[in-house]
Amino acid sequence: RGTWPAHVTAALLSFLALGIHQVHVHAIYALPFGVALLLGCFGSRWKAVPYMIAAAVGVPLWIMWPEIATWLQTGDAAALPRSLREVEYLANYIDRSDGVGRLDRQFSLVFLVTNVWRFVLWMSPALVLLVLLAMVSPRRLGSVPVVAGLGVIFGIAVSHLMLSNQMLTIGSRYYHPFIGSIVVVALAAYYRLTNHPRLGRTVLLLMLGGTLVLLPWRAWQVHQLVAPRALVHAQLAAMPAQNIIIDPQPVWFAFDFVRNDPYLRRGPFFYAQLDRALVPLVDGPKVRITAVELMEMGLSRGTYLEPDITR
Repeated sequence: RGTWPAHVTAALLSFLALGIHQVHVHAIYALPFGVALLLGCFGSRWKAVPYMIAAAVGVPLWIMWPEIATWLQTGDAAALPRSLREVEYLANYIDRSDGVGRLDRQFSLVFLVTNVWRFVLWMSPALVLLVLLAMVSPRRLGSVPVVAGLGVIFGIAVSHLMLSNQMLTIGSRYYHPFIGSIVVVALAAYYRLTNHPRLGRTVLLLMLGGTLVLLPWRAWQVHQLVAPRALVHAQLAAMPAQNIIIDPQPVWFAFDFVRNDPYLRRGPFFYAQLDRALVPLVDGPKVRITAVELMEMGLSRGTYLEPDITR
């Protein structure tokens, strides 16, 4: 149930976790635990206060961090948003979700089933077995594993509503923050069923099978996805041009080749064609790379790994 120092430390970690990547990812993960705290499942309800303060400060701070950071670096208060629509984080998400939703709304249920099934297939079979056993008798698990399990279901549901088509993913990336919760549920099931001697042997065999069979298989699948793109990027990086503009249509994921040194210490420097407003500001010669040239370098098109938006 934790002491006050432990809860304050956890709240500080939650504040930092909100700013690691996309703010809503940690918020979705933490919300079920926060509700359980308010319901008194983990002792005094007052221990929810540090987390509420962390969320109240952290969520708006990290959502507007690009604008705040620009203001702090330049001193120009005009960089701060005047409305929610001007917040880059919100505007980017709304534009993206609206665009994907118009194209894929009719396949929403298909995406949910596909993403969950793919997520299960990428788990260790031992983990899948233990989670299924946990679902049979959840009351025996304890409050933390139950809340963790409910958090997984909540997270999958919210992720599906926010962006059903996850695209460009192996194992359903928006479910990855909940892998730790799934492990907690599985371990709780294992320790609750230690009086079944066959369970330990079965789990061990499934873990060995996953290590010897599934792990090499998954590594090969990752290689099949990454290797062609790594080869293309190596060819782009070896070009003598100082500035390379990627014009990828009609290939979906070619913008991923816009990968620069984070400190811009060495070129060539890559730009997306969507950044055409910046192109006149770029010094030095520029080379435009089309989708046809990317395919000539080895990027496939019209497959499930590299979809073609014209088909």
